[in-house]
Amino acid sequence: MATSAVNNMQSEARKDLLLSYLGQEIKMVR
Repeated sequence: MATSAVNNMQSEARKDLLLSYLGQEIKMVR
């Protein structure tokens, strides 16, 4: 159970990184 929780946290962190990265790219394009 602990490992699955850690995996969930890591996947959430990756989503946040992707979203912030995409947001920066969109700002640059505009």
